[in-house]
Amino acid sequence: MEKIVKTFMKRTVWSEEGMMDTFPIVVSFNKKYLLPALVTIKSIIDNCSDVSRIEFFVLYRELDQTVIQIAERTVAAFGSLISFVDCSSFLENMNFANDENRPLETYFPLFIPTIFREYDRVLSIDVDMLVRDDVLKIINQIPHDKKLGGVRCLIRNHRKYEDFGDFNKYSRNMLGINNPYLYVNSGLILFNMEAITEDDASYCVECIKKKWRFYDEAILNHVFKDSLHHFAQGWNFYAEHLKTSCLEFDYSMQEEVKEAQENASIYHFVADTKPWDHPQPRTRNKYRLEYRALVAEVKEEVRNQLPKIVCGFMWNKIDRA
Repeated sequence: MEKIVKTFMKRTVWSEEGMMDTFPIVVSFNKKYLLPALVTIKSIIDNCSDVSRIEFFVLYRELDQTVIQIAERTVAAFGSLISFVDCSSFLENMNFANDENRPLETYFPLFIPTIFREYDRVLSIDVDMLVRDDVLKIINQIPHDKKLGGVRCLIRNHRKYEDFGDFNKYSRNMLGINNPYLYVNSGLILFNMEAITEDDASYCVECIKKKWRFYDEAILNHVFKDSLHHFAQGWNFYAEHLKTSCLEFDYSMQEEVKEAQENASIYHFVADTKPWDHPQPRTRNKYRLEYRALVAEVKEEVRNQLPKIVCGFMWNKIDRA
């Protein structure tokens, strides 16, 4: 991996607490998900207590320059920075054959421990999320000796669906996870780079060839199964369980589920709950309404930026005629 992966040096900024390292937030998306990605990014920015301390990175392949410029200019207008890392050659160098109906971008978070090894903490987040809290809060929640932070998967802790598809057997026999209830969803993952070793980073990439079910999520749970820290359920709450009784979940998380239903820090539109696939024009769901408002703001800013990208400096200069 050394020859094909570019690493990034961490950036420092001045804050009220003195010189502080910036906190990278990593997303992966293709052209289809540009707008949802920008909505998620704006929700992070809007709720961050110190935007100067965060910077965004996109791990991508086959994004055209127009899409990249739209994202760069839109995020800049929102007050933050975004950089793009072309990962198209990574899997090619591994001779990895993608014979499944799954975007290759799904695997890109597995490169984070290699690409961002100069940083102390790195956050990976899905682009189908509504962030409603300050992500800087969770940086120091992970103990120094834990390598990965995440939120327990609600499906694996639901009394009815916990063993759907013989997951418990698969988890123990294939992934080596003795307690499937501790399995985390990959929608939000905090990498503690101070604890993660080079061997861990290499193993994340090697496991891609195993083609396990659940892709990057299964690999991350396998590699870091003995060094996981669990954040509160509110940091990755599934939209599909907004109305589900908390009593249907494992006892250890019932109270956290109840709290998350009322005030989730991150509301995750998992699986078949994507708002663009399932419109609810008359909804009173506060999370959907918040997301809808962000969509309008993002689209307005994209409309503002697009003519400047297409026409260049002449878009404004020609007004002098």
